[in-house]
Amino acid sequence: MYYRLYAQRIFSEKWLEQVDFYESVVGLDRVFFNDQLGFAMFTLDTAYLAIEKTSSDNHPNLIGRYVGLTLQVKNLNDAYDRAVSITKCNTL
Repeated sequence: MYYRLYAQRIFSEKWLEQVDFYESVVGLDRVFFNDQLGFAMFTLDTAYLAIEKTSSDNHPNLIGRYVGLTLQVKNLNDAYDRAVSITKCNTL
């Protein structure tokens, strides 16, 4: 099965400050920015870094403790079938 790390996701209440930090201080190239969505992406060597706006009121478990990973697969149906067969779960 083919899996590729597509993006690492960081959730932030200080979204615009973090976007500025990764662009201005770290020096990453920004490839996507949408203020209305609260979403920005930067290129890394082999994946993207995504900064997503959220609030502790709406998503308290995401702030400061959660980093999401997004995997890319060649065929979503094949990946789904494999996950179901491994977990023996029909609710995925």
